[in-house]
Amino acid sequence: GTAFAGSLYSVAVLASYYLSWAWMRRQFGLESYTLVAKSGNIRYLHPVTSEQFVASSYLANDNMTSFRVNLETTGKATTTVSGSIDQDGKISCEYEIELCAYRKKTKSRWRV
Repeated sequence: GTAFAGSLYSVAVLASYYLSWAWMRRQFGLESYTLVAKSGNIRYLHPVTSEQFVASSYLANDNMTSFRVNLETTGKATTTVSGSIDQDGKISCEYEIELCAYRKKTKSRWRV
């Protein structure tokens, strides 16, 4: 059979999310920030009919430097992760997923 487009999109989001989550964990620790998928684009080039391989990578180190500076100074930043879903050495889908990280708000002990 052929892989469902929604399933391929989900794989792209999850791969991008995990790669960014792992990067943030190394940089900051996870307790300080929340990471969410903000938007995404995917181009379906060929039907996926066999085993899939997903590869995600950041667009550029400069992008991640800017992401880190914005996150540290403003408490919020976005970055785009690109990747592809390959089938038998041929790219079947290409994608870009925009992720947003923001500093967790602390709960106030006092109610007004």
